[in-house]
Amino acid sequence: MSSKAIYLDESGFTGTNLLDPAQPYFCVASTDLSDGKAAEILRNSFPSYRGAEFKFGQLWRRERTREGMVAFSKAIGLIPDRVFVWVIDKRFCVLTKMVDFVIEPLLHEAGYDFYQNQLPPRLCNYLHFGLVEHEKIYADTLAVYDQLARFPSRETLRVAQQAYRKLARTAPRSIRWFFEWIKVGVDRFEEFHQLDEFGDSNEVQVTSVLASISYWRQNLGDDLSIHHDESNNFFSQAALWERLTSPAVPPQELPTSGTGPVPFPLRVTHTQAMRSHESATVQLCDVLAGLVSKLHLLRRDPDDAFSGELLEAGLGQVVMNGVFPRPEFPLGPPVRRTGPDAVDRMTSILFGP
Repeated sequence: MSSKAIYLDESGFTGTNLLDPAQPYFCVASTDLSDGKAAEILRNSFPSYRGAEFKFGQLWRRERTREGMVAFSKAIGLIPDRVFVWVIDKRFCVLTKMVDFVIEPLLHEAGYDFYQNQLPPRLCNYLHFGLVEHEKIYADTLAVYDQLARFPSRETLRVAQQAYRKLARTAPRSIRWFFEWIKVGVDRFEEFHQLDEFGDSNEVQVTSVLASISYWRQNLGDDLSIHHDESNNFFSQAALWERLTSPAVPPQELPTSGTGPVPFPLRVTHTQAMRSHESATVQLCDVLAGLVSKLHLLRRDPDDAFSGELLEAGLGQVVMNGVFPRPEFPLGPPVRRTGPDAVDRMTSILFGP
């Protein structure tokens, strides 16, 4: 049976270091364009470029090709249903990790389904808008958790416990409740997590590719074949990806924080690594992912004008979703769990019932 080819590439990957100030955004761009159409867009956008392949980093460094970024944005804006970009604000992502791994186990134990009604992302939005008013507290909070997540040990756990106990006593009243929850969750951390297995908890690649494929799965009726740049180290986790894409996964839908319910099985027929210089479509994904990362970085500059030009040209038409703060807040308290929640079902998919 034939399958629809989906191509993807990424920008801004820094491993589990989600607080790298030089690369604050991680993007995965994907498309179902053919190589011929992708090559046409790239050649028309950057007619003077003579590199061996189209790479965003090389294009951006050349001042004379910046105008090509506007042309590229215009071309992409004409086909918004053929591309998708998953964007992660990595700093905000650390906050979401804290909520998932520290607060959620407490609510699960108490009998609540934390993942109903989009509660996790909505709660994180609410927390973010409270915490950013206290920047030093926010930065210190993320830094302490980041060390625990990346280098889990009794020592980093002890440091986290001390830090959050103090914040539970001293933080401004408007955000103190958050640290009271975090304090309990971190004090009981080893009841819910194995320290020697926690080092992968800051992973973003698998979840980003899963979200991207979920988008295409929801919008296309075809089986999918996945094609990626061979230099992308996402598929070093091949065994995990094989379990996620297995046709033996029972039919079901899992809620997500961005693209709507993920329908399983994912109907991915195969996943193929490609040499980027042999695929114009992979190159287009590289340029698009890099440009969206740069767009978000530019918009943090109060003197920026170029991002508005890119958005107006067409980049603003591109479907983008991901992990970043937005003005969407909790609709109510968590609901009682009546059966396996999203984490239970994902665990069943990955490791069996």
